[in-house]
Amino acid sequence: MENKTNVLVLGIGQSNFLNALYGEILKRDNTFNFSIDVLAHLPNDNHNETNTVFTESLNFDKHLSEISWWKKNWIFCKAIVRVFFLEIFFFELSQKKSVLKALRFCKRLALKEYIYKNYISTGSFDVLHFHFCTRSNLEYLHFVKKEVKVICSFWGSDLWRVSNIRDNFYVSKALNNADVITVQTPEMALALKAKYGNHLSNKVKDLRFTISVANYEAINFFRNNVQALEEFKLKYQLVEGKLIIQLGHNAFQENNHLKMIEALRSLPKSYKNKMIFILHLSYGRKVQYLADIKNAVIESPDLEFRILDEFMNPIEISKLRLVTDIMIHAPISDALSGTMTEVLYAGNTVIAGGWLPFGILRRNEIQFEEFEEFENLVPKLIQTIEKIELNFDKKIGNKKHIESFLFPNRTSADWIELLKNLNNE
Repeated sequence: MENKTNVLVLGIGQSNFLNALYGEILKRDNTFNFSIDVLAHLPNDNHNETNTVFTESLNFDKHLSEISWWKKNWIFCKAIVRVFFLEIFFFELSQKKSVLKALRFCKRLALKEYIYKNYISTGSFDVLHFHFCTRSNLEYLHFVKKEVKVICSFWGSDLWRVSNIRDNFYVSKALNNADVITVQTPEMALALKAKYGNHLSNKVKDLRFTISVANYEAINFFRNNVQALEEFKLKYQLVEGKLIIQLGHNAFQENNHLKMIEALRSLPKSYKNKMIFILHLSYGRKVQYLADIKNAVIESPDLEFRILDEFMNPIEISKLRLVTDIMIHAPISDALSGTMTEVLYAGNTVIAGGWLPFGILRRNEIQFEEFEEFENLVPKLIQTIEKIELNFDKKIGNKKHIESFLFPNRTSADWIELLKNLNNE
């Protein structure tokens, strides 16, 4: 019997990404065994709750509650005199932390080291795979020596949006203990090396996450089902004959909904009358920002909006992608958006912010529109609508190019090769 490669997943445990990545690997190669620290589900994400690929969810932090107060202090006292912890203590002081706060942070790391040495390094794991590389998600990595191979995978916003001296110090320090660092695009690789140093160059690999094909399969199933799509439009009051324009893809403020709405107010009335704008705000919901969005909608009475706040399963998502004529995707930063590629796969149009690192899509012949500044959004939207109405905007090649570039047959093979090569080194 062939020995299995035991992989422990640490860091962010978001099920919709991780079940797809590791589940597709297992479909092609059953010589892997995946365990996870904590598996997290998006609100109402019943699809991923019932489709986990992990043999164990270990929840290492639970062991902290089993350590007595005096033992925690003893662990800390033994640790604080060592070079690593003294360096951390003085760095915290340099960041204007009080002595008490600096000591508390050192104690936190000392307990993380204890958990690592007693429950992780003893667990016969061949590979540790850290996801979403922030300071808190990489705390165990400070204590990894050469007893196990390490992969660190950046998702996008962990690279683009988290940047300050303190976080950069700890992430950079932790990455020195990684064997491989994965990013989704060459542009991300350049940004990573600029941020954390060219000495990491030999560790960096350009690997896309394996996507779940459930939404894409559902898009194909409903692609020509006119009745199902009409019923979907009726359910959400999407008037037949009007263009459906989706703004962003979740409720996070980083989607720039407010800037989009403000820009769209300058649309000529003749265009406003032919559009319905969808705001799908199913997750990332913060009370104040939701209130800001609703106020922006109220203050734009001549723009017609539909706010969708329920989490949709792959069937409902596929119908939304198929009825969306245009998606405007303009977040502060992004790696490769699943929503964007699903809309393109459905045969529809995306207008993306030109500041986003999507050159890799163009290099793989995937077509979409771009705008550089929010003041240019309305002219670009009008131009795009005119192309659609003249039937000049049929992106018929996007489907096959997305399949060859992003589907598991391509991406899973790369991950399998990486994991096997690491385990055999």
